[in-house]
Amino acid sequence: AKFEAVKESSNALAGAIETPVFGFWESFGKMLLTEKPSVDGSLIQDAMVNWKTFWMFPCMMALAVAVLFAVAFWDKVKQEDAPVEQSE
Repeated sequence: AKFEAVKESSNALAGAIETPVFGFWESFGKMLLTEKPSVDGSLIQDAMVNWKTFWMFPCMMALAVAVLFAVAFWDKVKQEDAPVEQSE
């Protein structure tokens, strides 16, 4: 009851929007031949300048996991020297 008005308007909006039905090959062609979205150049430049700070946290986490695995799975078995046979 609380969201009935929202549901009615949502259903009315969904009924008013025409959704085209494409076949497989039409959908495939539209997927390949659409225009690529453009991105603002300043956003790309900002991302390029700050890439190191973006990746520093995941890099440190990977390093911590690598150190943890190295310490946890270090082979601690001592190797005994094989006796050396003397030939006469």
